[in-house]
Amino acid sequence: MDAAIVDGTAHLNAMASTLTALGVASDRRVSGLLDGGTPYYDIYETADGQHMSVGALEPQFYDELVRRLELDLPDRNDLTNLPAIREALTARFKEKT
Repeated sequence: MDAAIVDGTAHLNAMASTLTALGVASDRRVSGLLDGGTPYYDIYETADGQHMSVGALEPQFYDELVRRLELDLPDRNDLTNLPAIREALTARFKEKT
């Protein structure tokens, strides 16, 4: 099987274009689904000055994250709730090592 770099970039570009068309991504940094624009796919500082990477994109992983952190968060599908979710996650991770 031959996999050329050009073929791979074409597929990645298709995904990026689709996310942009759906309004999930833009050309601004920290504004999309996979670049820290969502609170459930980002990096958080912990109480000991270290960092925790969170990548809970799928609903079942997000639900497990919220359960383990013992948080009661608003609906993540409502984009107006994202700042409150980020604030809650930031505060909780700052409490833990």
